[in-house]
Amino acid sequence: NVLSFPYKETMHLNEKKILLGDIAISLEKVLAESHDQKKEFSEHLMHMTVHSVFHLFGFTHEKKKDFNVMKNKEISVLTRLSISSPYKNV
Repeated sequence: NVLSFPYKETMHLNEKKILLGDIAISLEKVLAESHDQKKEFSEHLMHMTVHSVFHLFGFTHEKKKDFNVMKNKEISVLTRLSISSPYKNV
């Protein structure tokens, strides 16, 4: 559904802007997942985008502890965007 490609080195454009990497999102896959999971497409897309950005910051979810840290950070950001937790049924 999404892929994150972090740059080996953070690129600074100026004092306020940095480039962390690239994100590729399969809109078709995210749309299909939103239907399968009975979620709003826009909310699922935002979740996948936030998820990818956290990968660019170096977060992973391979271990249970890391999954929980990343999940809680995602929920925090999504809550600020008025999007409910996508992990209600996980």
